[in-house]
Amino acid sequence: VLFLHGSGERGRDGVKQTHAGLGPYLREHATDFPALAVFPQVPGDEEWSDHNNRVAVAALDATIAEFGADPARQYLTGMSMGGYG
Repeated sequence: VLFLHGSGERGRDGVKQTHAGLGPYLREHATDFPALAVFPQVPGDEEWSDHNNRVAVAALDATIAEFGADPARQYLTGMSMGGYG
């Protein structure tokens, strides 16, 4: 699962984007969610543009390769700014 955050979660801390949308659900239901989730973060005042979209997909591809996930079962979700990324 690739989760694209909204504008309020931009930054460089690598954490803020996990506190909105899918992140809190996963914390509460981790054992009930048999999937890998990738939470890339857009820096500063940037948006989900061509460059940041490529970075996000590259992170998903690297996760699939590292953990042996099924590449035929990829899911994209997001909220607010991430909903149109």
